[in-house]
Amino acid sequence: MRNRTGHIAWQLFGEKPRILLLHGMSDSAACWDPLIPFFTSYGGVVATDARGHGGSGLPEEPLAEAVLAADAAMVLDELDAGPVVAIGHSMGAATAAHLGRIRPDLVSAAVLEDPPTSGRQQHPGGHPAPDWLADLRTLDPQATVDRGRADNPAWPADELPPWARSKHEMDLEFFGRLSQASPPLVDVLGAVSCPVLLLHGDPDRGGIVTAEVAAECEREAGGSLTVRHIDGVGHNIHREARDRYKTVVGEFLA
Repeated sequence: MRNRTGHIAWQLFGEKPRILLLHGMSDSAACWDPLIPFFTSYGGVVATDARGHGGSGLPEEPLAEAVLAADAAMVLDELDAGPVVAIGHSMGAATAAHLGRIRPDLVSAAVLEDPPTSGRQQHPGGHPAPDWLADLRTLDPQATVDRGRADNPAWPADELPPWARSKHEMDLEFFGRLSQASPPLVDVLGAVSCPVLLLHGDPDRGGIVTAEVAAECEREAGGSLTVRHIDGVGHNIHREARDRYKTVVGEFLA
């Protein structure tokens, strides 16, 4: 059952959270469902829907990852939780890094799965919704699952229904609000003092983080940064290599 704090919907698993889960763009908190048993073995978990995603609303204000981080902080403050391990994928990974920067009292450590690296210039008009997402939304739910299975044959079957549902739940105006500037990942990590695990795959398979950027982040990080390359996968490491993801993240959480 989804709870709500302000405009943000969230789900709590177990007792007072030790882990915060932050999903990628166009996903939702439900996309973490296949991994909830793994995460709850380390303590309570809260998973949030980013604004404009899942069951969350979309306030009329410009967006950047720091705004999404403030949303996550609002939920943690409501729960009187923290510090937590902030675990994110893609946009959620950038949100986790920004949360560690703006609210270090709430973050004991962070796991960043293939976050955006280059930052973003201020763009008053926002951005258009990507064509691939608009195309998926023309399909019915089962056809969306079928498309996901065809495009991502290595994904476990339980990943596909929440992934497909999230595409139809998202408010496409989110992209039009994504207009504030954001700094490069290396600058954000330079201002984060907690331990960080940075996971990345292969750029030639769709991964964002390159070995060169990972090395630069390792040099400039303000806290202790561990970089782990997961070979043979792209951007969706937890979906393409679930067992290896659980092993690496489990070692970090332990």
